[in-house]
Amino acid sequence: MAVRLSRLLPAVLIAYFLVYFSPKLSKPAQRVKFGFFSRAERVGEELRASPRVEMIRQQSVANTTRNNSVVAGAKKYIVKQSVVRAVRQQTRSIRCRANTPNVTSPLCLTRVQTPKIRYSIRPLELRDVGACFHLGERVFSETSFNNLYRTWDEFEVVSLINSHPEFCFIAETEEAKGGEMVRVLAGFALGSVLMKNNGKSCIGYLDWVVVEPRFQCQGIGTSLTRRVIDGMKAEYNIKVLIADTPARNMPAINFFISRIGLTEKVPHVYMSREVKTQPEEPRGKVAPIVRMLSVDDLHLVHSLGEELFARFPNLIRNWDQHTIMAQFQTDREFSLVAEINGSLAGFALGTFIEKPLQKKKFGHLTWLGVDPKFARMGIGRRLVYEFERLVHNEGCQQLLVDTEEDNLAAIALFNKLNFSHKEKHVYFSTAISRTGPMLNSTLPASPSLAFSSADLDGAI
Repeated sequence: MAVRLSRLLPAVLIAYFLVYFSPKLSKPAQRVKFGFFSRAERVGEELRASPRVEMIRQQSVANTTRNNSVVAGAKKYIVKQSVVRAVRQQTRSIRCRANTPNVTSPLCLTRVQTPKIRYSIRPLELRDVGACFHLGERVFSETSFNNLYRTWDEFEVVSLINSHPEFCFIAETEEAKGGEMVRVLAGFALGSVLMKNNGKSCIGYLDWVVVEPRFQCQGIGTSLTRRVIDGMKAEYNIKVLIADTPARNMPAINFFISRIGLTEKVPHVYMSREVKTQPEEPRGKVAPIVRMLSVDDLHLVHSLGEELFARFPNLIRNWDQHTIMAQFQTDREFSLVAEINGSLAGFALGTFIEKPLQKKKFGHLTWLGVDPKFARMGIGRRLVYEFERLVHNEGCQQLLVDTEEDNLAAIALFNKLNFSHKEKHVYFSTAISRTGPMLNSTLPASPSLAFSSADLDGAI
């Protein structure tokens, strides 16, 4: 028994020591008294009492709070934007399905399900000219595409049906009005063919394609375009097809590329300014004689244009003998030539566009050329000055010019003449064969992709 107690005595003493001193060891003062971790505790207390450490701690807390608020704000912004996008998408879908036109709506790329309508396509007739013009007036507004609005007038429809009736088509559908079914205009397409090299080569031009806004998403624009192109292939051995639209009209651009296969892209630019009431007469190195275009000038002007526009693919494709003759027939009073010592030094051809409903008139300088032999003599300035004087006498408020984006000489001249308000445009083209397919036959004829104010929002 004594031996066993002697063996248990150390264990009993150790247990008594732990029970008696454990409450005191839990206090910092007792730890220091007994020397347990005394140096580490002392250093830690000194660091905690340091002002710099306290400042760092407060900055860390502030940074953490700020970061949490930024993250929370970002989450709220993402949620808000998602809601806004959803609302806009739903609004655009409603606009595309609406029965009332909405020509000022933004570009709508939402795929929507719209009730299919029955429509028929037939050649454009004289009785349809007024309806087509008024539809274009509604679609090409100042708030949608300003340069199309300024270049669209009655003459566009009249001249194309007069010169190329075989490439002018309309789409009709039926609507209930007053208890009866009446036929209404759903859209139209106008095309033309440009003759080059005395008719040896022909270029097809898709001038205008417009669809009534409430009849969008029905494939009407696609069907109209197909009829125009098929007519060009049947009547002429066209080598190239071209079309154009504002650079921000992405639905039309996607249509040209994916459906028609127009792959070559030529950037274009429109510039404008207010017509001056008293334009300042330019002073050049020489004083050319500026007069109205005469019948004897037609061949000379055409030949000079062929030389000047040869290096600009878009300009040379639109420049042909028909252009000069049509200008002489319809806008001779806005056609000027400049002479120096009896030689043709340059020409300026233009027109004016009237908007009766808005009581506005625009002067459009469509062609301007100066013989390189008379360059840097102020001929171009003089021609623009004389043309501006003519359109001012007609009551025009704005003067409009356009050219290719890389025609730096013309753009520099227009900048010097205070033209601004640049609007980017783009021309598309492709080389075609007589028997090759023009439209992508692998895609459906009636796509559900919704375009903006018109299925193609008009070319040129």
